[in-house]
Formats: sequence, structure tokens, C-alpha cells
Amino acid sequence: MLGSGTLLSARYRIHSVLGRGGMGAVYLAQVEALGKKVAVKEMELRGLSQGELTQAVRQFQKEAAFLANLEHPNLVPVTDYFRVDNKHYLVMAYVEGQNLQEMLVKRGSPFRWSDIRDWAFRLIEVLSFLHTRNPPILFRDLKPSNIMIADTGRLHLIDFGIARTARSGDRTSTFLQGTGTKGFSPIEQYGEGQSTDQRSDIYSLGATLYYLLTGKLPPDAIERVSLQRDLVPPSHHDSSLAAWLDQVILKAMAVAPPDRFQSVQEMGAALRRLDSMEEVVGASLQPGQARWRKIV
Repeated sequence: MLGSGTLLSARYRIHSVLGRGGMGAVYLAQVEALGKKVAVKEMELRGLSQGELTQAVRQFQKEAAFLANLEHPNLVPVTDYFRVDNKHYLVMAYVEGQNLQEMLVKRGSPFRWSDIRDWAFRLIEVLSFLHTRNPPILFRDLKPSNIMIADTGRLHLIDFGIARTARSGDRTSTFLQGTGTKGFSPIEQYGEGQSTDQRSDIYSLGATLYYLLTGKLPPDAIERVSLQRDLVPPSHHDSSLAAWLDQVILKAMAVAPPDRFQSVQEMGAALRRLDSMEEVVGASLQPGQARWRKIV
């Protein structure tokens, strides 16, 4: 753990720890020459064989360079990458604000769809941007605590710690990318050698919407499979939620990837179409009625 005042790579003065995980920490730092605040993400690669370490370092360097060239208003720019001893660092712009997890806790009750509608569409847009890069980029750890709302009101995806580039037929490198977060990660992100694709992020987006609208952590994907338990619809927790929201979220969170939306663009189109029909649907249906009618 780097202490306050540490000068890292002769450029970044550490101020404080913003967060810590199993593979490193994120620090608030200041660029010495400019006085500008930045976030420095540390990745410590431990417990790997020499071959795994070599592959992990190569992949991390490649992805750092790739992320540094991404430009999107809802992404936090990556500005630098360097290595000190056995630790690797990404430097990103520092966003002042609150993440959605913090906002939900502070609020003390679940959000309404009208509260999160714009955020949902921004998330779909930025995921669509990532998924249509060449090669595509999978975020792989979408969850409320990785979605920041800046003081300006702009949404930002943060923490690219387990993001990865994807190629046709490529496999997940679990020793580097990790498996995401319980409740928000699909079944294919667990276990070595499992295939992931854009539909994995779709599952996590559905789980994020589920959590924000209900305040309930979705059951872990492994538990859903091992116990053969159906996902409880969001309206079970809040009867005011529309039936179409149940259907969109349950489809996004289907255990089997072929049963999900096949692209975020498809999910976005369904959300926009059904959201535009909300007044009509609300006038003709009671909450929870026609829940299983095929509308997505």
C-alpha cells in the first residue's frame, strides 16, 4: 500500500486511497508538474507462474495502450501506463462525484425507472461503443459502484481493471481479468477457460438495473444454475414496476447467453420502444399483469 506523500514514477504524488481490491488499489494522486488530480490504478500480479506472469504483463500493456486511445464522453480517459517493480499502474482522469452504489445507499430506497432512464440509455450507448471497437472491448465488471455520476451530472464508467479485448473464438484469461462481482456476473465468467462475449456485459447491465430498481442484490449466477432457481421478477419487490421492465431485465439476465439480447443495441431498441409505450401499457395493465406476455 502506498502511503500519502509517496512520489510514484517521479510524476505522481499520492494523496489517499480511493479503493482497494484483491489485485491492487486505486489512489488519488496529483501530477507534480501540473497540480492536476488523477486516479492511479495499481495492479499487483501475484501467485502466477512465470508463463502466466509473462502473458499477463503482455496483455496488460496491450490493453493499457488500447484503452488510452478510446475517446467517449462517458469513459474516463486513460493518460499513462507504467511499471514499478512487480506492480503495474494505469493513470486516469479523476472524476469527482458519487457512484450509483453510494447514491442508492444515501437515497435509502430503490430508484424509480424515471430516475434511472437516462442513465440506462447512456450505459447502453457507451457499451455499444466498446463492443463495436476493433477488436471489441468487454467491460466485464459492470455494477453500480463502477458507474460514477460526476458533479456535472455526466455518467462515467470507471474501473477498467478487468476490461479486456475480445476476438472471435477468444477465451477469458481468468488469471488477469478476474471474474467480476457476485450477483452481477454471468455464469460464463466463472471458471478458467470460459467463453465471454458482448452478452456477458448485457447480463451485468440487466443485473445493475435490477439492483437499482429493487434495492436487492440479484442471486449469484452459480446459485441460479446449481439450485435451478428462476430469477424473481423486479415487480415482485415493487409492484409499481411495469411488466415490460420485468421482461427486459429477465431477458438480459437469462442464464444461457442465447436466451439474452444478442447485442446492447437490441436491448436498447427494446427499452426505447417499450419506454415510449409506457403510458399506454400503464393505462391498460395493472402492475405485474401480463408479466409473461411476449413483448421483448
